[in-house]
Amino acid sequence: MDEPATSASLPPSPEQQLQAALLRLRERAHQRHHLLTEVAAPHTPEEVQRLVLELQTHQLELEMQYEELLLAQAEADTLRLQYTDLYEFAPVGYLTLRADDTIAQLNLCAAQLLGDVRQRLLKRRFLLFVLPGHRARFSEFLARVQASPALQRTELQLVRADGQPFFAQLQGLPRPDAQGQPQCQLVILDIDERRRATDALAISETHFRTAFEQSTSGGLLLEGRQVVVANRAAARLLGLASPAELQGHDLLRFWPEQQPDGRRPQALALAECLHHAQLHGWGRLEWRRYTATGDEEWDELSFTPIVLAGQPLLHCIWRDLTAQRRAPAEPPGEQLPPGNKAAPQA
Repeated sequence: MDEPATSASLPPSPEQQLQAALLRLRERAHQRHHLLTEVAAPHTPEEVQRLVLELQTHQLELEMQYEELLLAQAEADTLRLQYTDLYEFAPVGYLTLRADDTIAQLNLCAAQLLGDVRQRLLKRRFLLFVLPGHRARFSEFLARVQASPALQRTELQLVRADGQPFFAQLQGLPRPDAQGQPQCQLVILDIDERRRATDALAISETHFRTAFEQSTSGGLLLEGRQVVVANRAAARLLGLASPAELQGHDLLRFWPEQQPDGRRPQALALAECLHHAQLHGWGRLEWRRYTATGDEEWDELSFTPIVLAGQPLLHCIWRDLTAQRRAPAEPPGEQLPPGNKAAPQA
């Protein structure tokens, strides 16, 4: 059965190896200093002793400089490893493109996004991974990167090695190489899922707007109590020439202050209904309204909170209940005397 590894059986870390090397170096320096001191006997001429002391001092200075170089090298190695980890395992793709559009360097994520191993991607033209219909946009993007030190962005479709396209956002900065030759540092972000969700949302909003405009019921989009958008049916219910006459107005402008139950709509009824809609996703209100000729009308307003183009709004569906209110009640059915039953039909 295998025994668990102990601290004595583990190999020393790079830091421990460095400290051990520095200790050995100091021990050798002290030994050399002792030997040089033994060589310079007391009867040695003063000039020779001075030269020996200068040599020893210089030797110790060199050894200290060497120690500093070792420390600097160890720190550089640590930073290089950290940079390598950050570069290689970053969740976004990093590439370096030469002036001729060939790939000079790329990290693991970039290779995965392009769908091939790194060795086969190096020295290949990045333009080959851009969908043909988007290559002009990519060339214009590269020209902007080389012409400006500011970060440049664009969105286009790339295609993986297996031919599968995906939407990507590219960010680029000019970064000349060691010889001063122009290069481009490129960041690739896979936005395929976000782009598809955005497109689906745009289609959904288009369908909503179409249904909103063509609805036979009055439709309003409200920001608070203010009308943002109205459809033609809403304008028709109020006897207005166009929906634009409602836009920008407070909803309460079109209803009287006093309702049959004595409540002030803007203080209670509407506020309560809108608050209920925000909390529970739906609210309903019946209101009396007067036409320009003084006729009494009854309206039903239903409110639903929605988000349209990133803006939270209230969708109001407005129906005219006047005909239902004015319809006479149905007479009660004929009552038969107790104990009698309706005669069966022939």
